[in-house]
Amino acid sequence: MTTDPREKSLRLCYLDESEQHRADRYYVGALVVDAEQVRSIDRSLDKLHEQLRADHPSAVPTELEFHGHAMFQGEEGWSGVDPGTRAWASQKAVELICSHEPWFGFQGVDTEGLRHRPGWEDQEPYLVVSGQLFNRIHRRSRLVSGGLMVIADEHHLREDSRLRYQRMRSESVKGLTDGKLGQLLDTIYFGPSNRSRLLQAVDVLTYFEQRRRHVQEKHPEAVRRMNNIGKSLDSVLAHDYVWRP
Repeated sequence: MTTDPREKSLRLCYLDESEQHRADRYYVGALVVDAEQVRSIDRSLDKLHEQLRADHPSAVPTELEFHGHAMFQGEEGWSGVDPGTRAWASQKAVELICSHEPWFGFQGVDTEGLRHRPGWEDQEPYLVVSGQLFNRIHRRSRLVSGGLMVIADEHHLREDSRLRYQRMRSESVKGLTDGKLGQLLDTIYFGPSNRSRLLQAVDVLTYFEQRRRHVQEKHPEAVRRMNNIGKSLDSVLAHDYVWRP
């Protein structure tokens, strides 16, 4: 039997929290990719930006971040783009990202339950959810057999995250991991999403994944776009779990 050479290749995990549409839920998304998928997704989003610039030169800035909330709500670099184009771009971005078949994981926690769980009252949802998500990824040997490097969007808990990550690499952490996560490499690297198409990609997928769960679209065009976005998300969503303590 021939072994896919990618099975033993180093993979990158891009991590981002999502804007929360429910006060009692907190979500983090992870996009796991190999080097070729990084290149492909990066090129695809750059080309989409070029297409938008060519079609709408006065509305689309020379530097544009694919950020789910901003795209859908017309904020930041998308403030001058009309709603129809933003809806099209949202669907197109999701389709392009998913066409390269990344592994997409979506993990959440019931924050009310977390606050009332004995011994967990002061735990930060970001640390809990990201830790549980790393554990889920680590269970899949195909994803981590060649090692996994983690790159996350900038976060105020970055130092706490690095300490927790280091601990998970060396020992089991109660409530978060099955054992030590030895295939995680080095540390968590945090960076600005406006300089990384892959951080933008995980933001886009995570935003629309939680939006389709908690927002009832009213406009017919928004309903149609979200239905199409949902089909693309379904094609790559490999892990989906909400912990209810």
